[in-house]
Amino acid sequence: MTRRTQKLKSAILIAVIVLGAWWAYKWRVTSAGTERSAAPHEGFVAPDFTLPSLDGRQVTLSQFRGKGVILVFWVTWCHICQAELPMLQKVYQQYRSQGLEVIAVNYKDSPGAVQAFVRERNLGFHVLLDRGGTVNSLYRVRGFPTTVFIAPDGKIVKITVGGRPSEAFFASEAKSLLPKR
Repeated sequence: MTRRTQKLKSAILIAVIVLGAWWAYKWRVTSAGTERSAAPHEGFVAPDFTLPSLDGRQVTLSQFRGKGVILVFWVTWCHICQAELPMLQKVYQQYRSQGLEVIAVNYKDSPGAVQAFVRERNLGFHVLLDRGGTVNSLYRVRGFPTTVFIAPDGKIVKITVGGRPSEAFFASEAKSLLPKR
């Protein structure tokens, strides 16, 4: 082996070690630190975010502080979402005047597809567009629908993923989220 070949092999080895160390630091060490926070979970304040609604207004989660919030992450092609969102509409109509808000965050569907979905089901709550997936990533959404129940103080009370909840389930959860008067 020539001296030049040895130097090239050494340089490649050093580059592999440096890249490996960088990867280990970036994805292993900082994932437990501040750069990559833990997934939102019960008992902790729901991470704040701002997203556009279907009509182009910017909606921020924290603007609903003081109200109970059902936050649902969904997509138009999800069969469970297609059943769940109309149930949430009924619950929203029943408890809206008592301080309940429903926020449906759509993941990457086109605005036209979302608009058609909302119109077809006559949904009247806040429908937001997460076209880049940043809020879905923030909440570490792993399946649809993911539903987050948030108390008036902003703390997460419960998180459900998938399943086939009933209207009675949502009504019960909504009642527990209502502001105390």
